[in-house]
Formats: sequence, C-alpha cells, structure tokens
Amino acid sequence: MDDHSKEWDLFISHASEDKDNFVRLLAEALRDYGLSVWYDEFTLTPGDSLSRSIDRGLANSKYGLAIISESFIEKPWTEYELRGLVAREIEEDKVLIPVWYEITKDKVLHFSPPLVDKVAIITNNSELSDVPPQVLKAVRPDLYEKLVREELIHISRNRFPENRRRDLFLAHELKQLSSVLMDRSNGLQYMLKDAQLGAEIDRRANIMLSDIFSYSENIRGLADLTVNGGFLDPFSTNTPPELLFAKNAAQKEREDIKLESIINHIFRSQYKKLREKNITIESAKDIQAIVINTHKSNIAAILRAILDNAVQYANNNTLIRVAHKISQYSVTIAISNIGQFLSDGEEYRIFQKGFRGYNTMHTSHTAQGMGLFIVRGICEVYGIGVSYSAEELPQEGICRHIFSLSFPKNITKIKNEQR
Repeated sequence: MDDHSKEWDLFISHASEDKDNFVRLLAEALRDYGLSVWYDEFTLTPGDSLSRSIDRGLANSKYGLAIISESFIEKPWTEYELRGLVAREIEEDKVLIPVWYEITKDKVLHFSPPLVDKVAIITNNSELSDVPPQVLKAVRPDLYEKLVREELIHISRNRFPENRRRDLFLAHELKQLSSVLMDRSNGLQYMLKDAQLGAEIDRRANIMLSDIFSYSENIRGLADLTVNGGFLDPFSTNTPPELLFAKNAAQKEREDIKLESIINHIFRSQYKKLREKNITIESAKDIQAIVINTHKSNIAAILRAILDNAVQYANNNTLIRVAHKISQYSVTIAISNIGQFLSDGEEYRIFQKGFRGYNTMHTSHTAQGMGLFIVRGICEVYGIGVSYSAEELPQEGICRHIFSLSFPKNITKIKNEQR
C-alpha cells in the first residue's frame, strides 16, 4: 500500500496518563493544521474493537508518532503499537517519529536501545507549543511550507495553557501600564489648566498630552493582540448589549453623582444576602464628599458589578470595606472583601470576556462571566482606571480581594472644594 492510499497522515501512540497535559492538545493542534490524525478520541466509536481499530490505524497511517514517556514504557498496549511501527519501518524506511515527553535518555535507553539512535523531538528542550510545528514539518513538509509559521504558533499557543497564561499576564501588565499613563496624563492636563505658561508652551504641552493618550491606546491595542481579542474594539458586533447601552449613555449630558448614595443603594439591595452571611460593611465617612461628573447609569453599573461580586464571594462573618484615597491627580476608590484565593493565573483573566473562575463555577450556575468585562469596557469610555489585587492573609487559602477604581481629577470633585 503506497502513501497516497493511506487513510491517515499520522497515528498517535501514547499512554492515557499523558492525555490531559499534552497528547490531546497536540492532537487537536495537528488536526487544526489540516492533518488527518488517528487518535483514539477522534477515531474510536462505541462498539469498535480496540485491537482491530489500532491494527487498522497502524497499517493505514503514513507515519506513527510515539509519545515516549515514563507511563508509555510501562504499558503493554503502547509496546504493542511501537512494535507495529518498528516492523513497518523495516519495510518502508522512515515511519516512526518519537517524541520524548518528560523522560530521560537513560530510561529510553533501558526501554529500547534502538530508539535512542533515532532523531527525536524532545520536549525537555523546548516549549510544548513548539512540538506541533516540528511534527507537521516531518509529516507534511508541503503543508508546513504553505502555512505561515506565525499562524502555526498562534494556533499552538491557543491550545497550550502555559503559553496562554503567560500572554494573559503580559496583557494584564500592559493594561495596568496604560491605566497609569492615562492617570498621569489626566493629572498633567488638570495642572496645566490654570497655569500661565504662554501660548507656545501651552501648545507644546497639549501635543505631548495627546501623544501620551495615543501611546496609551497603542499599549491597550498590543495587550488585546496578545490575548487575541478583548477590548481593542469594545463596541464590535459581539459586544454585550450592556456595553452598547453604556456607550449611548456616554453621549448624553453628564451630571454630578454622589458616590455614597449609589454605594448605599446597592448595599441596601443586598441586605438579605449580607444578613444571611453575617457580613459587615465598613465605609469611610468622608466618602460622602466625593462627587463624580458622569452618567448615573454607567457609574451605577460599574459599582454594582464590583459590589455584587464582593458580597457574592465574601466568606461568612467577614468585612467588606470601601475606602478611598485622594491624590493631586485622581480619586481612587478601593472595594475589598475576604474570600477564597483565586486559582493560579486567574487574576490575569478576571476582566476577560466570558471568564468564569473556579470559585464562580462552584458557587453560581447562572454567572456568564460578563460582569467585570463590562466594568472594564465602561471604564475605558471615561478613562477610569480599574485594577485587581490580592493580599494574603494568615488563614490558609484565604485572601483580601481588592478592586480599585481610579477616577481622573477632571471628572471628580470633593464637596465644598474650590475648583
């Protein structure tokens, strides 16, 4: 049987213990590239004879990919598959492509000395997302050359969680930097408002401010490209209706809104839940002096999403605190509660569209993961900085979650302040 008559490009021989962390991701990435892959989860259906299906896959695949791991070398089934591939290689030359997955040369040598002499893809020397392009190049060099390498890496990185988490971290840091730049720009603008600098200096200063805003937007754009979507176009056709309503509201005339009245109203609506969980509210007394010149529906939507989350995910018998800090350039509101730690890496994803963390999935079956995405979208309309941080507490698995909103000085005022 020649290669053109074979049903699959590739047969994947592996141990089931390696599926979740590597093999399934690899098989899906190779399928995304356009390879026809014999992989048990893709190919086997209820009622199939396992041995006959494997024999058919071995005989009707152009190449065999053997994921050599410590689990692989202990399995009789994988040894059977490997022997089948080795037997074919004697007749057909290059058929077997070994991938060493978290295994040492000594263990491979002890298992099968001939395997050590074959050129292998060794995952210890590279990121897992580099493996699929190497396999494609060996199996289908024509397809490899046709596809742009950057596209291959893009597909791979979306499959492998350690790359995805790194990209989300980078995006998070870029957006934090962008928020700081915008905050400083707002401060500079406020300082220059009444300064007597002369027309030429004033003109140059405004050009510099414009550049800061422009670069801030570019940083946000880079962050969105890093995670393949997000807020680069927050009002696209996939935008939630709430964000579209927020954009429309932002076009209307602004009004002075007292933060304290909105916060108190939201907590009153949560009275039953607060009482059930025996949660105490502590709010700084002088927060009553803070006024935001904006649109009531939008500022209420921001605060409701954050405060509702604070109540929902607070542990029983704990404290929710609303604090503030007034600087020369901005007014920052910090809302904190005490609850379970987020899972590793989740802190970089909480503002992502549709994200539902471990705690959410185990406490709410109706949450859609849109609340904080909408918060960030509305904040970007007004240039409000929004961020999340956590402080570890002595109790194991418990931390203080803190959401901060930084309102630029040009939309805030303190009651009785002379502007």
